[in-house]
Amino acid sequence: MNSSTFILPMQQTGFPFPQAAETAGLRTLLTIVVTIFATAAAFWFTRRNEKVKAPVVGYRWFWEPAWLLRMRFITNSFSMIDEGYRKYKDSLFIVRRCDTDIVVMSNKYIDEIRKLPESSISVIEAHIQNLVGEYSGVDIARDSDLHNRALLRELTPNIGLFIDPIKDELDLAIKVEMPQADDWVEVPIVDLLLSIIARVSARVFVGLPLCRDEEWLQLSKETTVNAFTTAMSLRMLPSFVHPLWPLIVRLVPAWYRLDKNHRAAQRLVVPIVEQHVRARNNGSVRREKISPMLSWMSDFATNEKEGSPDNLASRQIMLGLGSIHTIKNAVAHLIYDLCAHPEYIAEIREEIEEALLVSGKWDKPTLTKLRKLESLMTESQRMNPPQLLSFYHRTLKPVTLSDGTYLPAATQLAIPAASLLLDPTITTDPQKFDPLRSYRARLEPEESNLHQYAMTSKTHMHFGHGRHSCPGRTFAVNEIKLIVAALLLEFDWRQVEGAGRPRNIILDEFVYPEPGTNLVIKRRKWKDGIPRLNTPSA
Repeated sequence: MNSSTFILPMQQTGFPFPQAAETAGLRTLLTIVVTIFATAAAFWFTRRNEKVKAPVVGYRWFWEPAWLLRMRFITNSFSMIDEGYRKYKDSLFIVRRCDTDIVVMSNKYIDEIRKLPESSISVIEAHIQNLVGEYSGVDIARDSDLHNRALLRELTPNIGLFIDPIKDELDLAIKVEMPQADDWVEVPIVDLLLSIIARVSARVFVGLPLCRDEEWLQLSKETTVNAFTTAMSLRMLPSFVHPLWPLIVRLVPAWYRLDKNHRAAQRLVVPIVEQHVRARNNGSVRREKISPMLSWMSDFATNEKEGSPDNLASRQIMLGLGSIHTIKNAVAHLIYDLCAHPEYIAEIREEIEEALLVSGKWDKPTLTKLRKLESLMTESQRMNPPQLLSFYHRTLKPVTLSDGTYLPAATQLAIPAASLLLDPTITTDPQKFDPLRSYRARLEPEESNLHQYAMTSKTHMHFGHGRHSCPGRTFAVNEIKLIVAALLLEFDWRQVEGAGRPRNIILDEFVYPEPGTNLVIKRRKWKDGIPRLNTPSA
């Protein structure tokens, strides 16, 4: 991963600012902000963390002001985190983000952190801090874990039952969203993937007919962007300005768009929930194994607030925040990697075709046989992680670890997930892209069930680890396999003539595939005997 290729995605946005009529008192507000900034800047610019006894990494010289270090973290976070990992991989170090300091810990602390009571440390509060939850809507997770319960109790154990509706929606999405030309044509791959994944995910989350409603699909694509833009706009402000967030957020256009998204979601979802509740109450609802998550969440609610239609609408947005763009990024990275290493395309495609020829259908057992594809997914994620840090926790009260490490209340903790997998003591030749790395490891009998994409460990932490690991990762691995397998069978892929692999974009700890990049595709002749997506599985 070359940190020098990272650019700031915010440079490519062009959000219009609200009209003056929408921002009464704007001049007064700006005056207040400038005054507070001017009077407190000297303190904030020079302050040093004195609470946690750990080195701060990233300073270029001793007298570099803290504000400059925090600003440089926006686009240089990889080099800073990797520097800290190389120097202090067996202990802990501090990186300075604009909104907060983050204590980055050795993975030797993982088991001890996992065993701490939730009265002392919180994963939810860490994520709310990261995404400024009060303004992005993520703070709904503080009220209950309803969406997690639905994922773990229904979707994960029954994922095999959902392959049919997922592949049916994927078949429709490819026909609607992808060009059907027989000659080579350039396509904006990130945008197309977003549209496809929004459709497929909606089939599972809200079901028919809402999953094909164009307003819902557009809303589900926009909401994550608006929530993230709102959060980052506030997060980049220094901590002494945080008390002004309720005022400053009114200067952020994305916050208004996010509010519009929430109101639209309620308008579309609430009638569906109310109809489901009425049917359930009068005994006319028939519980299906393949019901959308919206129905499960309504049925699993343990109190009136949890089961309110407005709450369920907001939780649908929460599901989109954690899935649609994350899966889109993973698939985009994977396709970028394949186009940069086309020598592997035929081998991956052959595995897919052989598995389908043998089984005669697209189902969970067939997807499980795609070990080379899963190895490609794992390697692509290793080289292009969703985040540089993972396993976030936030202390709710002072904590002293077994080695005497003292962590005050409100300490933001993380593990350097990306650097772990670039460590040559963990990964052989870590700078080399080797899509069959995990596949070869699984050929060893004692490791045949290890090295899987959704499997977590103390070195593979992109999905977290332990009881708070990503509850939707089983859904993600199967959705990604289906999408990539279908796209490889339906189309030939290559880079635009003269182009290299698109660079990764970094914004603080987040890593993205470069947007606005075109690839070149053309339809392939479907091989005889291989079932199509719309072939019934029964």
